[in-house]
Amino acid sequence: MKRWTFLLGLLLLVLFCGHKQEQAEKIIEDGVEVVINHLEPFKVKGEPSTFSLNEEFKVDTESEVLSRLGIRGLDEMDVDKEGNIYLSTGDQVLKFDNTGRFIQTIGRPGQGPGDYQMSTGLRITDSGLLSFFDAENSKFLFFNPDGTLQNEIKKTARMFTFVGLYLDNGNFLLRERVEDPEKGIRTFHFVLFDQKFEKIKDLQPSFWIEIPDSPAGKFSLLGYSMSCAISNGKVYVSSNVTDNLEIEVYDFQGELLKKIRKKSEILTIPKEYKERIIERWEKSPAWKGLDFKNKHYFPDNFPPFKEFLVDDEERIFVETYKEGESPEEVLIQIFNPAGIFVGTKYLKEARLRKFANNRLYCVYRKEDGFEELVAYRMIWE
Repeated sequence: MKRWTFLLGLLLLVLFCGHKQEQAEKIIEDGVEVVINHLEPFKVKGEPSTFSLNEEFKVDTESEVLSRLGIRGLDEMDVDKEGNIYLSTGDQVLKFDNTGRFIQTIGRPGQGPGDYQMSTGLRITDSGLLSFFDAENSKFLFFNPDGTLQNEIKKTARMFTFVGLYLDNGNFLLRERVEDPEKGIRTFHFVLFDQKFEKIKDLQPSFWIEIPDSPAGKFSLLGYSMSCAISNGKVYVSSNVTDNLEIEVYDFQGELLKKIRKKSEILTIPKEYKERIIERWEKSPAWKGLDFKNKHYFPDNFPPFKEFLVDDEERIFVETYKEGESPEEVLIQIFNPAGIFVGTKYLKEARLRKFANNRLYCVYRKEDGFEELVAYRMIWE
């Protein structure tokens, strides 16, 4: 009898733990839902936890068409619902169709209507317009799918920023830089503005990034990441200055809807990794010009993530510093639309990524210094 009681208790324990494994913990903080994830992914019944990739096409900056345009590097990208791809080089925005065929350049360099000098915040609005922020001329530009100028809006807010995103309700999300000479730091944080560029609120005040801004300051060669993504009327923001991952989700009016947390594995930075990073920095003008050779440092451990991306189904893909079998592979953590950590995937390290239309678009740097975009179809499993 005791034996059967023990076996029954053991079975109930297994069933109970199995059920719990499918449920991420959710709590309420200050009236906001917080999804609590742990080191290992949850097994959600009937939901895929990873994916494989089938290559569809490439866009090579060494091609005859792009080489005539002087294209070498790519800075940002977005993809519309038809699969058309928009790539920014900073001073040029290029459109390709859903097979990678070059269509046209959008706008032109300059300071007149429809002109721009430094495009950032490239995104396709819900209405299908291409929008981006010209940091040099402090204005937002909007283009129709055929490349014609639809509208432009001058930024009137008095603040220093290189990053701006247009939201579909007419509001704007800018990343503000604030100088504090007395403390010798620069502070970066996201700010939400209305259509008249009057401040609605600062986002993530607890995660503001501060970096040294003085001759004696030290600079982390890992850099600082402030990630922002937009999907289905929501804004996702985070920064990697905390020990664990935390993503905050807002609506376009700045109301905090949800927090997503995940405990992060502590990864010590190996000597070989530091050497690779230093080798890259040595090729930069800042290495000598700003004396990074003597001012740099490395933290003891890696930050919780490099960046995160959100697809059109509100899945979240978090790129970490954890390497795979080769240093060219990095671990991607996959969260379902509810914010639950469900799986992982090792991917080749890329300069840019975009998840859209159940495809993954990656920009890789080739050995000769040129770059190429590779489009993959995602097969969930």
